Amino acid sequence: MDTDDSDFPVRRNDSPTNSSSSFFVAPPPPQPRNRVTFGTAPQYINASNIPNFHPSNADNSDVDEEEGSSSISIDDIHVMVPNRAAPVRNLRDRRESDDDDENSDEQMDIDSHEVVTSIFWKGNKLGAAVYNAETSEVSILADLPDLAPQFTITKSLLLQTNPSQLVTCARLSEAFVITLKEYCGPDLDAAPKRCYLNLLSSSEYKHEFIKSRILAMRLPSEPEASKQNDESHLHYIHSLIDLNNDCSVYAFGALLKFLDKSWANLNLEARDQVAPIVAVKKFSLADNVCIDLDTFTALQIFSNHSVHGVGRGKSTVVSEGLSLFALFNRCKSTLGCREMRMMMLKPTNNIKVLNERQDVIEFCNQTNNKSFVTQILDHMRNVKGVLRILNKLKAAQPTVKDWKSLVKTVYHVVAIGELCGSRADDCAIFQKISESLSDDLYRVGQSINTIMDMYESEKTKRFVVRAGVDAYLDKKKQEYSNMQDLLSSVAEHELANLPAYISECTVNYIPEMGFMLAIPLWSPNLEEKDLEIPDLHFLFISEMVAHYKTARCKELDRVLGDVLTHIMEKETEIMVRLIQFVEKKIHSITEIMDLLAEFDCLTAMAAVAQENNYVRPVLTKDRVMDVIDGRHPLQELCVSDYVPNDIKASEKVARMKILTGPNASGKSVYLKQVALISYMAHIGSFVPATSAKISLFSEIFTRIQTVESVSSTLSAFMIDLRQMALALQCSSPNSLIVIDEFGKGTSELDGLALLAASLNNLLKRKEECPLVLISTHFHSVADLLIDQNSPIFQKMTLDHLCNDREVIYLHKLKEGGVNSSFAHHVAQAAGINSSIIRRAVDVLEAMRQNTLPKEMDMAPPDFGHGKSREEVERQRQNLMRYMITPDDDLLQMNPDEYFSLVKNI
Repeated sequence: MDTDDSDFPVRRNDSPTNSSSSFFVAPPPPQPRNRVTFGTAPQYINASNIPNFHPSNADNSDVDEEEGSSSISIDDIHVMVPNRAAPVRNLRDRRESDDDDENSDEQMDIDSHEVVTSIFWKGNKLGAAVYNAETSEVSILADLPDLAPQFTITKSLLLQTNPSQLVTCARLSEAFVITLKEYCGPDLDAAPKRCYLNLLSSSEYKHEFIKSRILAMRLPSEPEASKQNDESHLHYIHSLIDLNNDCSVYAFGALLKFLDKSWANLNLEARDQVAPIVAVKKFSLADNVCIDLDTFTALQIFSNHSVHGVGRGKSTVVSEGLSLFALFNRCKSTLGCREMRMMMLKPTNNIKVLNERQDVIEFCNQTNNKSFVTQILDHMRNVKGVLRILNKLKAAQPTVKDWKSLVKTVYHVVAIGELCGSRADDCAIFQKISESLSDDLYRVGQSINTIMDMYESEKTKRFVVRAGVDAYLDKKKQEYSNMQDLLSSVAEHELANLPAYISECTVNYIPEMGFMLAIPLWSPNLEEKDLEIPDLHFLFISEMVAHYKTARCKELDRVLGDVLTHIMEKETEIMVRLIQFVEKKIHSITEIMDLLAEFDCLTAMAAVAQENNYVRPVLTKDRVMDVIDGRHPLQELCVSDYVPNDIKASEKVARMKILTGPNASGKSVYLKQVALISYMAHIGSFVPATSAKISLFSEIFTRIQTVESVSSTLSAFMIDLRQMALALQCSSPNSLIVIDEFGKGTSELDGLALLAASLNNLLKRKEECPLVLISTHFHSVADLLIDQNSPIFQKMTLDHLCNDREVIYLHKLKEGGVNSSFAHHVAQAAGINSSIIRRAVDVLEAMRQNTLPKEMDMAPPDFGHGKSREEVERQRQNLMRYMITPDDDLLQMNPDEYFSLVKNI
């Protein structure tokens, strides 16, 4: 139980010599209140740019307002607006290390924030609505064509939104629902699910109900005039969503109804029963490069590994393995880490956006800009996930640590904004950040610093208001500060009147119960009658201390009352008003935080580019690919000497490259290298090469890796076929297709026929053929193409040297082909027994000559030397047990004969 004790307990030898039967010490009158100004106790920004805070109940006659500022009363938690004509310079460099618990909270928030995606598909059209619980925003995707059964747009949408809850109609196409179930994961209790699929009944999708729910929506940003007029409100809703897009309307309406019913279960800490929606915005997939999950996995863009804890209470931790994301993720803030993942999930072919990102990377790597970038990064280290804090503010559950993090974040955000303002002409993102630095951020930071006493709050672990903010609160706090001496005096007089066997006592204050005398138990095993003391009313025992009510305690209750309770109630009231003020300014905070997260990502990319000698690629809308000395960004980190290779293709030349070569010569690495360089260019990164000119792709398809699972009903070859079908049916002239050893999952002739037919399908497109790279061990596939002399087609191989004993890989790409994969040499290098390799060569030669291979030498293996007679007999019995057709001579031998035979071999 929380009590407010006197500083020290009063003991018998400290008691006064005489006592008074009636005692009361009146508290001294409250001292004059000191007006608190930002200039005297700032932790926010330079005092020269921060105005004084003027509480409405304070005497402000002696306070001069700054020029260009306007003061507002505390009733609205308003503060003076600084004059923004001259931005602040020389900000103090407050470098504070992040607390471990703050970092863990933010990291958990990164992975666990609620995202609900509602999706509706009908008539080959797709519409969607996405609710982000962290930002309280809804994003709507207008109707887009999405053909069955591939559902390419659907899969891309799910990858980019990464929902934790997926909502759709149970009566939609079976193939569409199956696609959603496959994304969510296996329907097994033991298997981890990517998200949860909520299938709503068709009755939830009645058009009149859906439309009425959308029209009933109210947003904080809606103009007051439209709130009062139905027709104006209808126009406002039309400005947010096109009600003629049936699929997106169904998806949005179903999302709102799902949140109405399930919000309390989705967010147990929510203060409101209805999901808060602060904004509705539109988003588009038009500029995004379409990449499926298999491609992300095959190219190692992301590579999650589960690390299982051992022992009770140990959880499974997912860590990032060797991947492109792990290489780039050097962000200074948790916001940057999240933005990096989203940026890599959403590669774009918007050349303006990509060039702006490259401008930032180039700026950061210039020597004369190093100190400027370092200043920004120092501030970025202290930028926290403010949206998580704002959600706790909405739920009226902020801790002192949350307030401190919010103030520190706002301070460093403002510092970054003003630094960017000084270099706004250098990069577009600097100008955007500077323009987003609104007066609201100054108001938020100043209001919290002016109202909240951070030192006292950290000491008491609750929200404490500064002196000078509220006259009534100051009076109560003055009374409370004098209570300590008063309680000690009262305890001395009480002890003088207690029996001699009681050696000490204290006077405590408990909110809602008042003052009481606390006496430690003077003897073990006391009964109820033993606790009765004359003139004292027994209340309860807590932690071996008996609590009593005395006449003096009642007098203290009457005169001082519940002082601490009144203080806490008043401070809670002020805190709620402060929270309401901060909530009104949330849009200013979230807007600039998004830009800072993007800048954090780009500085991380710049560091990787400089460390690994990446170059800025030239992006073009022409269908041209010209990379000199390209390298695999991950493979070069794992080997001491990486051999770079070129990639050249134009609109009419070398659009299809067939790559053959020995096993383990680096064909797969080269294919992934080309795909990764193209991908990196589409997220705005520099690329590992000497020079690069890269066309903008609309899709990147791969058939590289077969990901099998016991939860999937598809065979390995069926998975390969689906990947190839997606590339053939959904590719365009602006696509990149990478195929590695397609057809190996079935018989050689069937696989060769399928590969040749697929390539001919692409070659028939002529100038409209996408950029295709194929590696294969079907060396005759080129002979099966319809137009072998076409300039679109090119045969390539990786150079090597070969003798009778080994293959020497040179790993250098050149034009041409090979007739052998040198599998036997590779097998020998891998440690396969030489007798097995010789037999394989015999079988291969016989097949080439269309004859039967010679008889295999069936001599028993040499396992008798140095073994006892009992061991040899035991091995003979084992040999007989595993022989399909037991040898009669071997079966009839006695142990002595068999032992002699073995010894003589």
